[in-house]
Amino acid sequence: IQVRGICGLDGVAEWAQRGADVLAAGRVRGEAWFRLESDEARGFLLEVLPGFHMGAHKRLFGWLLQAWTGLHLPLEEGSWSLEGGRSFLETDGRSLFVPAVMPDREEALLAFYHTGAHLAFDSYEQDAIRALFAEIGMAHPPLDPDQRITWRPLFARFGEDMIRFQLIFDLCEDLRVDAALEREMPGYLARVVRAARGHHLPEGPARYYFEEALRLLEDARAGRLSAGLAALTTPQASIVDAFRAALTWYANTDLPPLTLAERASAYLPGHSPNAARPVYPRRKHDSDAPEMDGGGGLGAAGHEEKPRESPQQAEGNDPDMDIPPEDIQGTGGRVGVGIPMPAKVT
Repeated sequence: IQVRGICGLDGVAEWAQRGADVLAAGRVRGEAWFRLESDEARGFLLEVLPGFHMGAHKRLFGWLLQAWTGLHLPLEEGSWSLEGGRSFLETDGRSLFVPAVMPDREEALLAFYHTGAHLAFDSYEQDAIRALFAEIGMAHPPLDPDQRITWRPLFARFGEDMIRFQLIFDLCEDLRVDAALEREMPGYLARVVRAARGHHLPEGPARYYFEEALRLLEDARAGRLSAGLAALTTPQASIVDAFRAALTWYANTDLPPLTLAERASAYLPGHSPNAARPVYPRRKHDSDAPEMDGGGGLGAAGHEEKPRESPQQAEGNDPDMDIPPEDIQGTGGRVGVGIPMPAKVT
């Protein structure tokens, strides 16, 4: 039943047939296969999963992103698992973490473009991040032991309602970077709108956020945005402007609260939670051109390379969600922890 839910009837048949061969070769190995306890069983399931398999295409998509934005980013394997629900392309500010499978080719390509736009248009640029945290009275962004920015203080003030504010902030910041990419890639917004209209609407509270995100892009294309949101589509807009717009929106919103598990369904095709992972702050070059990885010893953000970690799954394992809301102080480690601790990776 679990396998059928993951890969459908056709996938079950292939998986069971291969499992019979494995069982014939050895009882212990075969039993591990049918209990989904072996890497080979889970790896085979990934091969027969329905959807668009990224392995043979991710390098091409990386080149297309480079052609449009100038970004040359390392591509790493994402941490999405068979039980992980909706798959997302993620970034830590240096690399793109690519899931094994995405729903279709268009969503996969849009994910490369949209995530790359966050890097190209300064969602994680160090001066912009400093200014963002200054908005909440912090002189310096909190860093974990790997010198990655952690996001908890931005949302801690909202307590149990932090997921709602985080989504509203993502709506505003996604509008900003999507509009910026549209200036460089005419027709990009139309592609996102077309993909969203063909997407199955999520159930529950997530539906309202999905529809709101779609409405924002439709209004942006038609010039119908309110003055406050229209300002986010100008070349001068920054992530700080998106944060301020989100605060105003949140104060007057009728969007419903939702849980961390419901959050994943709220995003348009190719979009994902912007603050699901700690990120390395990026440096803007004097030319204001998007940063390049020249192939030397430095990564995309200009930092010396170190072994990279796979990201947390964006759907239901936000690393900052495990910290009690009242613990938002501290000088190192994860936000809210006074003594530096390793980032949690599963």
